[in-house]
Amino acid sequence: DRPSRAWLISLALNTGCRIILSYHNYKCTPSVDKLAEIAESAFREGADIVKIATTAEKKEDNYTLTHLYERFKPETLIAFAMGFKGMISRLGSYSLGAPLFYVAPRRGFETGSGQFCYYNFVTADNKILNAIKGQEAAKQHQIEVSTAEAREQAAKLEETLSVVNEYYTKEVSL
Repeated sequence: DRPSRAWLISLALNTGCRIILSYHNYKCTPSVDKLAEIAESAFREGADIVKIATTAEKKEDNYTLTHLYERFKPETLIAFAMGFKGMISRLGSYSLGAPLFYVAPRRGFETGSGQFCYYNFVTADNKILNAIKGQEAAKQHQIEVSTAEAREQAAKLEETLSVVNEYYTKEVSL
């Protein structure tokens, strides 16, 4: 409810905490304009970082989320799609400058559909990490991404996702 939310934001501000406000859509990925409105509203409420997690019904939903990084400072946004079809957007969000990357501590502890497992993520011959670390220097600066650049980045990440998919099909023991 709004009063509780306002109180928590006030409490966080008074104790020096950073505020992450999140929006989850478990059915679909709304238009980029609708998602931008949601993010703007969260920033007006006092968010330092806005997290937007939608459900990818098709590959193009990943591009919708990528476009948000054209409108907001990447270090203030975490935008990705849930589900198998949205896995690439999880990698893309980090490579475009998102301040956090969500992973499960191990298989079976995922909190969202399509979430990577830390162990598998870092042991897949480091190909996945190399792909997202390729833009580590860019995270230090504000990134402006054109549609063409976003599509090019998505193509590279799709290639990386094939490595992830291949790795996830192997039996891994902890």
